Amino acid sequence: MASAVAGEPRGAGLLSDSDRRRPLPGSRGNTKSTRMEVA
Repeated sequence: MASAVAGEPRGAGLLSDSDRRRPLPGSRGNTKSTRMEVA
């Protein structure tokens, strides 16, 4: 788990891509802000 968090070898690609295009409400903690950006 340490390596995954530090280097994010696999699974990070999907998370990174999604996070870059549209920050997840649970990840950022801003549901309203995220919805506004997505909309």
